[in-house]
Amino acid sequence: MFSLEDAIANDGVESDEMAALKAAYARGQRWLEKRARPRRTVIEQLQERVDARRDPGGLARQALDLVGEQDATDEDRAKVEAIQQQLQREARERREAESRRKSETDRAAREAMQRAAKQQRLAFDQESARREQEVRSARLKSLVPSVRGGLKRAAGNGEMRTWQELQRKTGTRGLKGLSYEERVELLVLVGQKTPADEPLWSVLLTAHGDREALAMHRAVAAELGRDVAGNDLELIAELTAQRAELHRLHQ
Repeated sequence: MFSLEDAIANDGVESDEMAALKAAYARGQRWLEKRARPRRTVIEQLQERVDARRDPGGLARQALDLVGEQDATDEDRAKVEAIQQQLQREARERREAESRRKSETDRAAREAMQRAAKQQRLAFDQESARREQEVRSARLKSLVPSVRGGLKRAAGNGEMRTWQELQRKTGTRGLKGLSYEERVELLVLVGQKTPADEPLWSVLLTAHGDREALAMHRAVAAELGRDVAGNDLELIAELTAQRAELHRLHQ
């Protein structure tokens, strides 16, 4: 076809030969058009599938092969190249979206595992705390009879006690090393059965001016629903009268 174009453009060709050349050239154009129709059809079908985000199947390979032929037009090649770029871009976007989904799925799975582990640790800690509290409560309850007995003897003798004296006179080793909170809990257990019109046993452990002992008695009284004076001097006077009452009741 290129040769025919050159020959037709040459003015030196005889008229009868020119007619033959033009006829051959027309036949060649018809032949090229015949070859171009299926190529354009394939390209159009490929474009429709790509635009619809459907799998192009074998059309992509077929279109590449067709525009690779010598008689393919630059326009067709440009269309197929644009489609290929679109396919690559969409494939990249799918990979990136899949990567994000996987990352989100992995993150959600990690967070779920972390929540489950946290809940498991919390449940374990709660169970451990419950068991420790049970052991602690059982240990403190076992001390109640000796503490109540020791304070009752002190009341009968008209005396007061410190924790050290109470431990020494009762011979109860479990009283040694108790924390402030454990002492309060123990005195609450000791005073639970005390009649409402009688002083609590903890009044015998409130030495004059001992702020910790006064605070402990306030805590015990609050747990047992007893009202106490807010001022230390008033509380000391109140406790002095209550100790006298305990001495009188148990002499």
